[in-house]
Amino acid sequence: MKDVSTPKTYALNFPLPGEKGSPFIVKVYTEHTDLKLNDIVEFVCVYSPPPEPNTTPTVSEQQDPMMEICDDTEITDDQSPPASLVPRLHCFFYNKLSHINPLLPCNDHLATYTDSLLKEVVAIRQQVMQIFTDLLSGDVLCAEFLLLHLLAKIYARVGTMVVGNYSLNIGSCKDKQLPRKLYTQISKFMEKSYFLPMTLENLNTLTFVPKKNYSTNRLNSGILQVGHGTHFVLDETAMDEGQLNEQGLKNLQAIGNVMQGQSIDYDFEFYPVTMETDIPVLILSEGDTSIIRSECRIPLKPVNGYVPSQVECTEEQLQKIRAYFTLVKDLEYELPAEVQKAMEDEFVEMRKQDPNSIDEQSFHTLLTTGRYLALSYGQKTLSAALWTKTRDLDSERRLRIPPKPKAAETATTAPAAER
Repeated sequence: MKDVSTPKTYALNFPLPGEKGSPFIVKVYTEHTDLKLNDIVEFVCVYSPPPEPNTTPTVSEQQDPMMEICDDTEITDDQSPPASLVPRLHCFFYNKLSHINPLLPCNDHLATYTDSLLKEVVAIRQQVMQIFTDLLSGDVLCAEFLLLHLLAKIYARVGTMVVGNYSLNIGSCKDKQLPRKLYTQISKFMEKSYFLPMTLENLNTLTFVPKKNYSTNRLNSGILQVGHGTHFVLDETAMDEGQLNEQGLKNLQAIGNVMQGQSIDYDFEFYPVTMETDIPVLILSEGDTSIIRSECRIPLKPVNGYVPSQVECTEEQLQKIRAYFTLVKDLEYELPAEVQKAMEDEFVEMRKQDPNSIDEQSFHTLLTTGRYLALSYGQKTLSAALWTKTRDLDSERRLRIPPKPKAAETATTAPAAER
């Protein structure tokens, strides 16, 4: 016999702490769908209102075939929230979305709007660069890499290589207010974003990875279970002294898997299930480098005495910037075969001259930098001029990274060498 003396509480299963909204259970009536976890989807549905308490269906309702479709009795048991708390939607059409930017017109007018915006792309880019340069105390190079990072998107997966992954670590952040200031501005540009202070308490107590609950037969959400394209800004400067527990270590590993391979090992208790994701991650650290390896890293180098421009965006300019980030990210980028061959030959020559100058992973990051640099200018391929700029930006970035300490000499070193 059920205890009805106290109301039952149900977890609404939002992935992000403090998230608010109206959850729904969507029923799709088809044998096969192309829906995947974390897809962004537009549903066209019939709303099934919750049944009135203590009511008996009429004869006509019992004979209505639609009542069978809208019958929710099978999922309102102890394991699922009632329809009064989580309404049911019965889907008869859905559309997977590449973005959720409401400023962009529908497909019939999108091409015309894109052509119009691309005519202003250089001016918009300069405005974004000025905003980031002001926030970064005059560091133009760091502003460049931040802009490129915000265009990151997974385009393909070839074996273990994730094409388009561009996690970024901005190091040497001595101003602990900078991560929050940067996120405030980024959140105005991006469709979806989340700020996470990497305190010991957050790492040790929050759930980053979704976990299957077999007693309720539900997948309990974790922070990393978000829609594709959600930009994460991680504040490592907030990390204080102390020890990470087992949960904290697992959370750090989960972040590392996302930053390096864009995958998450969902916890199904007896075994992990690897899920692909697309979460661009920006991590700001107080040291020169983060405790988590990223695809690209650059130490911050503020300009002494830099005076910000104090120029603020109008609402019209802000809307153009928002449209800019959505549109250029989705441009069809293509690297001609002859250009790719020339780059590969250049890589081989660089390796011949100095085997330690660049490795395959670094060259892949360089190509990704070139892709996003071209897209940031609204170009669909990488020109010779932009390839030169790509190499210059990367060379300047590398000059900021402290060299690795030399390995200690072994005990077998000759006495003469020791002297």
